[in-house]
Amino acid sequence: MPIFDVKCPSGHVTEVLLRSAEEPARACPACGESTHRLPSAGTLLGKASLPPSSAQAPTTWRGTHNGNPDVVNGWRRALSDRRKIEERYPELAPPKQTILAHEGQFHDAPLTVENLAQHAASLPTTAQSTGSTVTAPVSSKDPGTKPATV
Repeated sequence: MPIFDVKCPSGHVTEVLLRSAEEPARACPACGESTHRLPSAGTLLGKASLPPSSAQAPTTWRGTHNGNPDVVNGWRRALSDRRKIEERYPELAPPKQTILAHEGQFHDAPLTVENLAQHAASLPTTAQSTGSTVTAPVSSKDPGTKPATV
């Protein structure tokens, strides 16, 4: 016996078990009014998941099992599928940021343009407001320094 979703004019939605698709819809169990069938949502037999993102892709030779062609081609296909999905649904794409440094101290948290701009904005600006004098080399040919007002 199939299960159908039914809705009454008051807005109550209920699942009912009917003997056949031709059997008329029953009265609403909440208010007793007549009901009409709604298109039922299909059941999924499996689960849907996104292909891995480029952030999850291997970045080392060992990560590709020493360049195993099957592994490399598998990642190439998966990333291609992911790009197609991200083109269709841009909200799934990771934010694009220009990375300035990703090695050494920036290994765990890469330095981006946005991070650098935030850091520069937080620096004190006392040298600019006081008009202090800074010494800097004039050129690479002339190792001497010349006072410059900032």
